[in-house]
Parts: sequence; C-alpha cells; structure tokens
Amino acid sequence: MEKTKDNIKAKAKLQKESNICFLKSRYSPRTLSDLTFNLDLTKKLKMISEEKMPSHLIIYGPPGSGKKTRAYALINAFKQNDNKVFHKKFIEETVEKTVFVYGQSIYHIELTPTSFGSDDKNILANFVNEKVSSDRYFTQDTHIILIHSANKISNMAYQALRAIMEKTSRYARFILLVENISGIPAPIRSRCLTLKCKSPSRENAMDIIMDIGKKEKIKLTKVAIGKIINNSLYLQSAVNLNKLFYVMQMSYIDFNKYTNFILPVNDMMDKLIKYIKVSASKITQKTINEIRSIIYEIMLTNIDINRIYHYILNDFINSIIYSDEQKIEITQIIANSEYHFKKGNKVPIHLESMVFELINFLN
Repeated sequence: MEKTKDNIKAKAKLQKESNICFLKSRYSPRTLSDLTFNLDLTKKLKMISEEKMPSHLIIYGPPGSGKKTRAYALINAFKQNDNKVFHKKFIEETVEKTVFVYGQSIYHIELTPTSFGSDDKNILANFVNEKVSSDRYFTQDTHIILIHSANKISNMAYQALRAIMEKTSRYARFILLVENISGIPAPIRSRCLTLKCKSPSRENAMDIIMDIGKKEKIKLTKVAIGKIINNSLYLQSAVNLNKLFYVMQMSYIDFNKYTNFILPVNDMMDKLIKYIKVSASKITQKTINEIRSIIYEIMLTNIDINRIYHYILNDFINSIIYSDEQKIEITQIIANSEYHFKKGNKVPIHLESMVFELINFLN
C-alpha cells in the first residue's frame, strides 16, 4: 500500500513537472483581448481586424517584444471568432530539391525564409504563389501569409514577394515580422502598414510575473521578481519576454540557485557536454534536473539553436575517445534532433531528448 502511494506521488510530481515545462505556451496571449501591454498597438490591431480587406503589415520590434504573439492574435481576430484559437501543423515540403518546413492552419500559412538558404526566391515565387492563389488551403476569403525574419531574405526573394503581393492583392494579405525595418526594401515597405511593437516595461514584466506566480502558486518576493526581470533584459534595458518565461521556468527548480548566473554561452554548452559524457555511466534524478537547468540557462541567452547543435557535434567529432562508428551514430542523433526542432518550436524538449539519447547511446 505504501509503495502504491509513493508511486502515485511520484507520478503526480512528474505530471506537475511536465505541466510547467512550457509556461510560454500556457500563458502567451491567444487573442487581442488577452494582450496586456502596448495597448495603443492592440487598439490598431483591433481596428485592422475589423476591416474587410486590410493592408499588408510589417510588425517590427526587438527580440521578445511580442511580435509573433500579436500576429497570432490578429490572425485569430480575422476569423471573426475571438473565442477559439487556431491550431497549426508543421508540414515538410520540397521545391526544386530544397526541403523545408512551413506552418499551416486553415486560416493562414507561415514561413521562415532564413531556413530556405539560397533558394528563398524560388520558394517564394513557386510554392508561396501556388499556395496563396488556391482557395483549397483556406476557409476564409482573406488568405493570410505570415513571414518570420522577413528582413533576412535576399533581394531576388524580395522581388518575388513584391510580384506576389501585386498579383494576389485582391484576396491575400502578408504579415512580415522583423526586428528592424531598415533591411526591408522601399517597394515592400510602401505596400505595407508599418507597426512598431515596443518591448514591455519593467512594470509590464512585473505584472506578467506576478500573474503567472499567482496561477502557478509560486511564492516570489520583490527581490526575486527583480532578479527575474534583470535576467530577462535585452541590451541592458528592454525586457525580452522569451527570456522572462525561461527564467520563470527555472524558478520551479531552485530559484535562488538560478537567478544569479552570468556564464558565457560556450561555458554553458561545455558544461552540458560534460554532463552528457559523465552521466553515461550513471544517471539520477538529480542529474536530470541539473541537465534541464543547464538547457534553460542556454535558452536564456537567445542563442541560435543551430549553433548549439553544431557546437555539441564538433566537440564529439573532434574527440579522439570515440570511434568512427560511434561518431556516425552521434551525428545521426544530433541531426535527427535538429530536424525535429525545425518542424516544431519546443526547443527545450528537443534538446533534452537529444541529450538523454546521447547519454543512453554512450552508456
């Protein structure tokens, strides 16, 4: 009986840990009415959502300011049903031998051209043009195309995008998300309504932290809240909401231990690699928690995820300890993780899965 009770408690603890892994997914606003700061921008978005055929949009602002959240909320509002949230799926597509992944719901299509490489022009000219021009992909009159990091595509791709905008102007609307509009050519900017998304203030961040803390029953002092905000800053002053959510996640593990870290990114990744190699002989719950903590620390830096994969791979490839056969298997594990990451957005899950798969292989 006691053993059964212990098992129930253990399962409950694991369930709680799994539930709190993605605060960002749980507490990011889903609709325009859920947005709590940048209210002037929210008001403009509500007005846009009520237009029968709104302008193309460029939403720009620093990392973690809420650009994507607002774009999704606007897409929800375009459905003329503010009570339901669209569910997107990730689909693999091939255009002229280039394999890429895009997001799609029955209301919109979303793309990240930086993953297209040098073929961004062909993909925009062929794939996007075909998708946008077809009614069978959408359930509403306005076809919405959301493009992330739109300021990082090539000049040829911009020309293709401009042509598509002109050709589909009667029924398609593009939403471009960028950090800085300086990289957007004038012909594209002139066809779009430009909206600035400001970073949340410290007061906004405090409200978000207190709201999540209350709902998750986390006891936070003013000092603790201040530490969370200080570790969530972008360029020393602006609050990065992505970082804020990761810091909040770490507070579940041991807040006092993980709110004073300032480690170089490479040191964090070296620490993670060390855990992979050492833990191959013996892994405990304590080790699992420490590995998860390091992953969250790495996420806080807003580092390019591909760099993490390449850094870990280079370390194993350059090691003289492992055989060529082992290196091939290690490469396959890391490549599979990177592939699955590109099909979704749950970064900690994919990294954690890769780490424990490497540990099991090396055991």
